[in-house]
Amino acid sequence: KKILIYPKTFHLTKNNSITNNITTISTEHQKILSSLIISLSLNTSLKEIIDTFYKNSSARSFGINTNGLLPEACEKLVKSVLLDYPDISLKLSVSIDAIGEKHDEIRGIKGNFESVKKTIEKIKKISENYKNLDLRINLTYSSFNQNEITDIIDYLKENFNLPVGIGLARGNTRNSDAKNVTPEGYLKACTYLKGKYDKKRKALDYF
Repeated sequence: KKILIYPKTFHLTKNNSITNNITTISTEHQKILSSLIISLSLNTSLKEIIDTFYKNSSARSFGINTNGLLPEACEKLVKSVLLDYPDISLKLSVSIDAIGEKHDEIRGIKGNFESVKKTIEKIKKISENYKNLDLRINLTYSSFNQNEITDIIDYLKENFNLPVGIGLARGNTRNSDAKNVTPEGYLKACTYLKGKYDKKRKALDYF
């Protein structure tokens, strides 16, 4: 397991609890911390992570990445964080790789896409009352969606109208075939995405 603190990734040690790891990192690196990105896959309370870094460091910008599988849990977490820390900037990135059942197929979880839609709906409602909440979509370009990438981008724009970032399948993917893409194809997808958004939507921050 690991925790990403811009501009560095810290790997949690096996001979210590996650809670102790987080406390140590937040204390030892308190002077360099300004932004923190955490993942819903971490086997601990995300609220506890944010509590610890808020207390022990200067971090006031927090980013949470989620696959959107737990709409109610995500809603509860976001509400709790914003109520307790009104002075922070909270960014929630929801992963979408395709439309409908194709997304479920890529992720290997039936019903994932419907859960994602519910998560976005719930967090959108919260964002109406919190200007410091930034909801966005993460799209990963891979061999599994490269042929439909423009249709996916169009769908995201028309149905969610949220800032969208497009990443590239890399590292330890669930299926190694996902990385069978070309730089030219990725650049073409990025260029198409840029054409869908203007600077006022801060879309250019995501490439």
